[in-house]
Amino acid sequence: MCTEEWIQTYDEAHRPLSRKTRDDVHKLGLWHDTFHCWLVERDTVLLQKRSATKKDFASLYDVTAAGHLQAEERIADGVRELEEELGLKRNIEDLTFGAVIQDTIQIGDWIDREFTHVYFHTTNRRSGNISMCVETTINSVV
Repeated sequence: MCTEEWIQTYDEAHRPLSRKTRDDVHKLGLWHDTFHCWLVERDTVLLQKRSATKKDFASLYDVTAAGHLQAEERIADGVRELEEELGLKRNIEDLTFGAVIQDTIQIGDWIDREFTHVYFHTTNRRSGNISMCVETTINSVV
């Protein structure tokens, strides 16, 4: 049985509005929170290849670990993405805060308006199940 994913929405100034389903958030182009964590190993950024079965951007390379925050979650709860996607159990205090980036992506009728909460974590691939990640040197990332 599949349950709907409920997400807190915001106005452009990040003031809470209402809770909507994930599908409605993207259909209506509503602002919402996401969590991104980039894993860094020495001078290398690790990327994750999205599953071929993903609804959006299937089989493409992406942030090391990322996801939508559910309506009842705080920003710090986004750290769960590291464990869900990579098997790394970390606390928000283990990460380095980068920035909150306000971003919009529109592809046809699909509109993604995010307050992206960006974090970084220094790691080595022996510390978790992150063998599916690929690397790129930090100097080559624009």
